[in-house]
Amino acid sequence: MNKNTNYFNGLAGIPVIFLFFMLFSFAVAAAEPVARVIVSSGHFTAVQPDGKERVLKRRSAIFEGDTLITAEDARAQIRFKDGALIDIQAATQLRLDEYNYQGQEDGTEKNTMSLIKGGFRTITGVVGKKNKKNYKVNTPVATIGIRGTHYGLHYCGSDCGVNTGDGKFQNKEGLYGGVVDGAVVANNDSGEIRLGNDEYFHVASKTSEPQVLLVPPSIIFKASDTTGGNANDGSDPVKEESPIVTNGDTDYLLPPPDEQVAGLPPPPNDPPLPTPVPKEEGPAGTTKLETGVLGIAFIDGPPANSVSGMLNTNYDVIYVNNAGEPAYIKHVDQNFDPANEPTNATKCDPCEIYVTGTNASNQGSNNALGVSWGRWNAADYKITQNGTPITPVTSLSYIYSNNVTSSVRLADLHEKHTTATYSVSNIIGSDANLTDIGSATLDVSANFLTQKFTGVNYSISATDTWVGYIDPSVGEVAFTDNFIPLKGTCDGACTDNTTGKLNATFVGNDAEGMMTTFNINADTSNESISGAALLTKNP
Repeated sequence: MNKNTNYFNGLAGIPVIFLFFMLFSFAVAAAEPVARVIVSSGHFTAVQPDGKERVLKRRSAIFEGDTLITAEDARAQIRFKDGALIDIQAATQLRLDEYNYQGQEDGTEKNTMSLIKGGFRTITGVVGKKNKKNYKVNTPVATIGIRGTHYGLHYCGSDCGVNTGDGKFQNKEGLYGGVVDGAVVANNDSGEIRLGNDEYFHVASKTSEPQVLLVPPSIIFKASDTTGGNANDGSDPVKEESPIVTNGDTDYLLPPPDEQVAGLPPPPNDPPLPTPVPKEEGPAGTTKLETGVLGIAFIDGPPANSVSGMLNTNYDVIYVNNAGEPAYIKHVDQNFDPANEPTNATKCDPCEIYVTGTNASNQGSNNALGVSWGRWNAADYKITQNGTPITPVTSLSYIYSNNVTSSVRLADLHEKHTTATYSVSNIIGSDANLTDIGSATLDVSANFLTQKFTGVNYSISATDTWVGYIDPSVGEVAFTDNFIPLKGTCDGACTDNTTGKLNATFVGNDAEGMMTTFNINADTSNESISGAALLTKNP
């Protein structure tokens, strides 16, 4: 704002008509760039909202509202202010509808794009990392959101593929997509689905459900020779098969943005764009999990309060030690709504859990389903919530798998079986009296046609016996909901009504198993129980 104010002050005394034309001509120049071209090959242009066209070269500025267009033989790579990297394919039109990033994740950051035709691959930046709803890509057949990711999209109509000679094209019309790392959410008139690592899809129309592709769509993920550049337009060759590389601890597109390209003048002295966010590092001797879901359950206090949840590597930071046992967890609540939370609830921003002793270990596994479970003793781990220490009362139970059933596969399972019931196979946990869970039954019913959990029945014994079911006021619960609410009673030293929740994640290609964590609290007394269990599908 100060820059513009000084500029206007400097024009005092200039005739009004001349001033009008100057302001019109410099409208784009006065705007704040949202991205810059790193490298390009062939004819690459930006069409402004007023219809004017600019030829883009390396280090050219890109602005909100620009429609980026690559010619049939062109490619380009750009970097946004938040560190997002995009490799734009040939014959593509990509409009930058809304963009805002002022150097921090304060809720005002935003990136909305429209893929009109063609395709791109991208590694997302800061925007959308914390506030997921602030990033989306609109296409003619679906809207794409992210969960922190490296993915690719390609939309095409009658120009979708090579004519095979019999009047048909090699690729069907519509939107193709795939996830290299992280996850995307696709939404259209047929509903919403989530796709994770190494999952590929095709959406034919706004009303069509996404179809799973068994192999990466070649229209996005393919290897080719280097495309030659044109020295006269300041472009450089672009390597299609590996547009995004890792340089040390930071992801860059080639060449690095501060590297001078042979045959070109030195880069201009423009204000540098922010560098991408460095990768997060965990405790010494640990490795970050890149895929999978980790369920945890424990009791903290005082007063005793049981806690459980499912953590996903797409949103949460999870490190394991050399034995594959969880060693450090960082979680930020993505959908915290104070209006629907208990009165004493506080948002995790973040909550951290980490091992401090040596008595944390795996206790069992089901290799066929790719599931393992174990516990941390209460004296051997610590919790902080927004920097404030929380006191563990019991051991922490955990259950982990990287063999999670995809949402697309779940949607198709009704063709094999409409309903199924799962029963407990293995269970660990304890109550607030530090008594481990002994005998237990836990049955969960699922309807794959409606994509809902239809029933829960449990009887879990420790110091007391806890029995219950799905909260009748809620009824059936969608697979995509965060948890299944529970109601019941406790019998023994505890004689009270109880309230709790069950978290469930399907595992196996055909959802042969279900990972669960649960926490149950007495309504009026200081009693609670929590744990983790593997359930398997009944014949």
